[in-house]
Amino acid sequence: MATFDYFVGPVKCSMCGHTCDDRSSNMQTKLQVRPLLSELRVGDCIDVNWSDVVSAGYIEISVPVRAGTLTILEPWDCWNCGKSYNWAMVEITECRIKSIHEIALSVESLEKANYISEECRYLFDSVSGSD
Repeated sequence: MATFDYFVGPVKCSMCGHTCDDRSSNMQTKLQVRPLLSELRVGDCIDVNWSDVVSAGYIEISVPVRAGTLTILEPWDCWNCGKSYNWAMVEITECRIKSIHEIALSVESLEKANYISEECRYLFDSVSGSD
């Protein structure tokens, strides 16, 4: 049984400029109720346990404004140059992936997100000023 899926979208590396549009970005997610190592793209339906996003490996940084929507900051890796911790914003609305795009990690991007990947807590803390 698989333990995760991949978010996949055309994301551009901030270091080398390479665009990655497959699972080589290693943007893993445990958000789906039954992960199948699927490539989850914009427009895909996603089966989310809305009441327990935290147990899927995310830290809540703000409560979603509307039920059935969430915005996640996900780290991803560039296989072309090896840069780790590029960032993507993943937006889900009414069980569909609305967008996946690269974004710089900043106070502004944190203010737009509801969740951040648990593996990146120390980066969140350094940008947000939390301890």
